[in-house]
Amino acid sequence: MDVEVESLIKTLPERLKKGPIVYLKKDSVVFYKGAVTTHAYFVLSGHITVQNPHSNGNIYLITDMPVGSFLCDLEIMSGELINATTLVAQTDCMLLKFTASDFLNALKLDSEFLFFTSQQLAQKMYKECYRLGDNLFTNGLDKLKNYLVNSYCEKGSNSELIIRKTRQVIANEVGVSEKTINRNVKHLVDQKLLEIYKGKICIKQLHYESLLKQIDN
Repeated sequence: MDVEVESLIKTLPERLKKGPIVYLKKDSVVFYKGAVTTHAYFVLSGHITVQNPHSNGNIYLITDMPVGSFLCDLEIMSGELINATTLVAQTDCMLLKFTASDFLNALKLDSEFLFFTSQQLAQKMYKECYRLGDNLFTNGLDKLKNYLVNSYCEKGSNSELIIRKTRQVIANEVGVSEKTINRNVKHLVDQKLLEIYKGKICIKQLHYESLLKQIDN
């Protein structure tokens, strides 16, 4: 077993360390929104995407759950044992799985584990509240600008970024319709704030700087 994975497992209470390890391929569903919460999970490797599907067919991407994250902690700790979201493996993943009752008992018996888990949950809720506050009165164009600037920053270089995602995926991540994305991409191209390369959005350093100025203003 990988040394990093072993060190992560060592941070857990003894009872949870014995849980089976689940291996997931990219795009596999961990669980669906609305299903009964029977287990909790601990991410040992890979990234999990938290999605919120709506009846109108749109799927909104809420956040990512990196290595070291608990899944279903919110449902179990609140006593609301119905999954609030759908979780999908963004990459190949390895999860440690334990029953909801074992997870809850570990929280009751181990005060340090309770504090660690509560702090992690509070951090997730804080980030989500902060994001919702920013987005509440933000229109589709500004949301797309923020998305493009953040994507360029995450790239970590000063050349160019080609976003190799479909417009529908981008729409899901931004939280608007694909039609809104297409309309706003055309507007930004017309304003010379981005380019299209082989059908994909291309952001260069000059585009990034111009978008950043507009966001700051």
